[in-house]
Amino acid sequence: LLHLAAVTANRMVLKYSIIRQEHSRLLIQHIRTPLTTLNTISYLLEQPDLANRKRLELAGALRAGSMRLNETIDIYEEIDDLDEGRTLIQKRETGMMELLHAACRKVSPLAAERGVRLACNMLEVLPYIDLDSARMERAVIQILSNAVLYNRKNGRVFLTAWSEAGKLLVHVQDNGNGIPAGDLPNVYERFYRARNAEKAAPGVGLGLSLCKSIIQAHGGEITIKSKLGSGTGVTVKLPLEPIL
Repeated sequence: LLHLAAVTANRMVLKYSIIRQEHSRLLIQHIRTPLTTLNTISYLLEQPDLANRKRLELAGALRAGSMRLNETIDIYEEIDDLDEGRTLIQKRETGMMELLHAACRKVSPLAAERGVRLACNMLEVLPYIDLDSARMERAVIQILSNAVLYNRKNGRVFLTAWSEAGKLLVHVQDNGNGIPAGDLPNVYERFYRARNAEKAAPGVGLGLSLCKSIIQAHGGEITIKSKLGSGTGVTVKLPLEPIL
């Protein structure tokens, strides 16, 4: 039995090591191209005969590219820290009504810009929950933003929430492009993007990974159901009682 346990442990360590190596390889792959672009911009900025207007444009592009690169690395590190338990989840009593309405307000400008109708309806007066409100709001905003970005012109996004069997359920439904069935099992993987995602909106494929890490750190779960061409539904379940 001890031998079998040791073999199992070694296999788990090896599997974990392979996964970490793959994540690191993907991170390097996703920062190499933008770094090359930033180096090119830096070279152009050094040219003495460059017009001032062009220099300002390139400086703006350099700043924006640097910010996007830093954001990618920051999100990657946050996912890693959450998954490894290195991040302290700062829980406090939070009103879910206020949190969800705040998330909807912050996504409303994006929805208006994309021509998508966003509606947030609570099916009941929601309870207060102990959670890290900043991180949970960030997760909800990411889910709502995905529903808007990967939608169609004049599309719809509905957020509803209710309590059931000791859990709080938050459901976001859209009538957008949907996710191919073959991509659904992989949507939480770091840097993974569905085959039809790149045409709809730019991204690096870390948003859902971060959402899952935040929700699981609160003892919750996230599930996604989707049909290509008919839309996507995302359900978040959070325990109403603190996890001991």
